[in-house]
Amino acid sequence: MVTCKFTTKLPYNISTVFDWHKQDGIFERLTPAFVNVKVNTMGKFYEANSCVQLTVIKHGIPMQFKLRHSDFVEGVGFKDSQITGPFSFYQHSHQFSSIDDNLGTVINDTINFDLPLKHVSNAFGGFYIKSDFTKLFAYRSQIMHQDLKYFTKYKENPKMKIALTGASGLIGKSLKTFLSSQSHQVIPMVRHKNTEGIYWNPELGELDFSQLEGFDAIIHLAGENIANSPWTKSQKTKLINSRTVSTKLITDAIAQLQNKPKIFMCASAIGYYGDRGSESLDEHSLSGSGFLADLCKAWESSTGVLNTSGIRTVNLRIGLVLSPAGGVLAKILPIFNLGGGGNLGNGKQYMSWIAIDDILGSVLHILNTDTINGAVNLVSPNPVTNSEFTKILGKVISRPTIFPVPEIALKLLLGQMAQELLLASSKVYPKILENTGYEFAYPDLELAFRHLLGK
Repeated sequence: MVTCKFTTKLPYNISTVFDWHKQDGIFERLTPAFVNVKVNTMGKFYEANSCVQLTVIKHGIPMQFKLRHSDFVEGVGFKDSQITGPFSFYQHSHQFSSIDDNLGTVINDTINFDLPLKHVSNAFGGFYIKSDFTKLFAYRSQIMHQDLKYFTKYKENPKMKIALTGASGLIGKSLKTFLSSQSHQVIPMVRHKNTEGIYWNPELGELDFSQLEGFDAIIHLAGENIANSPWTKSQKTKLINSRTVSTKLITDAIAQLQNKPKIFMCASAIGYYGDRGSESLDEHSLSGSGFLADLCKAWESSTGVLNTSGIRTVNLRIGLVLSPAGGVLAKILPIFNLGGGGNLGNGKQYMSWIAIDDILGSVLHILNTDTINGAVNLVSPNPVTNSEFTKILGKVISRPTIFPVPEIALKLLLGQMAQELLLASSKVYPKILENTGYEFAYPDLELAFRHLLGK
């Protein structure tokens, strides 16, 4: 039998740590994108004989994994045991204990497993699986420290009922899980009538505004993917309408409510600033020129009807979001892993990036900070050039980055999209977040990559 043991020390009392573990979405929060796990069903670990069913994809091979929760003792721990799955035997024991006069907590995780044909495979495969578990628990330790800080900080604040559009997207999916794990109730707004949530269809103008009665917050992230198709005239119209029409539908609905939300948060992007070279930009900087700048201006203007209604309205100017689960990083990572990474154009253009975890933390900070209103830049405080971005990613994954992509090739392939998405330079700073006391979990690009990629 192979045994793996991991210890996590947390500066929070055991009741707080255990309470956080019982929130919805915790398993998803503790599961990094780099392990490629899909949760099919999730039972409560504190309910006798409840189960979790997962699909684990390893080297492109999907494996079904069903675990049963057992031996639950409040404030002490519980076990997970495999019912069906890739191991011939698997058991995970979670044990919680108090330290430092009950001001801190230690979590001891012990995993015992056997592989099929254990006498041979344990000796060889066990080493690699232990290595994977080591990366997993290092990630979990970071998330626990990070999320418990928020959980403790806002413990006494009222819990919110939040409507969320774009809940199936890269940011929306993570945000739904994160806010649920912070004890908030998140209801997705969905496009299919038979799906759980609030039905709406912006293209047809369908939304029963009465379903939004009593929500504390509405977060609007939905919009056509900016990089899905070439920017033809019809595609540009689609990109604009998917944002402005949907926003107007929601804001018109809000105006009719008797019990209006306290805050309406709407996505935007740092494309608002256009191509500005090495100019330092913050929320007070003027807008730029180009299609993306015009798109963002139109998007933000569509929330203007709420400015005189007393509803706090925040436009999230989102930078380059880093996550291996989607977006730019997921698209370029396979190329970099094969050693084909390199600068885009001359590599001098600034990239204003943000780790997905700081998107989540920023949104929670905004929800709980009543003084924040208007535009907010969601970027790290340390923008980098494309050349720096490329070198750091190559360093983290131990791959060369010697194959630049010429500017002319990008323009021939993608046209205006290449110029505004890949070659434009925007050196943007999160002045509002910093001035209101938000502490970035991953302000450094190398640390962000190492966290996100398990390196």
